[in-house]
Amino acid sequence: MHDHVPALEFACSQTGLIKPQEWVSTSLEAIDVARLDPVELEVAVELTHPHAGGLALWLQAPGGSYYRLHTSDGRDLDQPLPANYTLDISNEEVDGAWQLWVYDAYSPESGRLERWSAKF
Repeated sequence: MHDHVPALEFACSQTGLIKPQEWVSTSLEAIDVARLDPVELEVAVELTHPHAGGLALWLQAPGGSYYRLHTSDGRDLDQPLPANYTLDISNEEVDGAWQLWVYDAYSPESGRLERWSAKF
């Protein structure tokens, strides 16, 4: 049983241009939340892109694990992406750098990663 501990939220305002056929990534450095013993992570992503549904979004944990937030098969290009994702991180190394990766495999147009955050 976990004692109730207030959640900690970390925001990354490093922006990145999302270009066709290229990865863009930004990271939250020096996260220190192991004392909270988190079991869930809420990730919020803000981006602009004319075909956001065609993007792939992955989150890399400090221990090297990858979490798929969104992938596309190219058929849902015009669908908006969810803004929030909830992940089970109960068996994850949580202290260190968390990195968000965005890839555009389908659109000939560019977009922008505005910000993202992680709430433990």
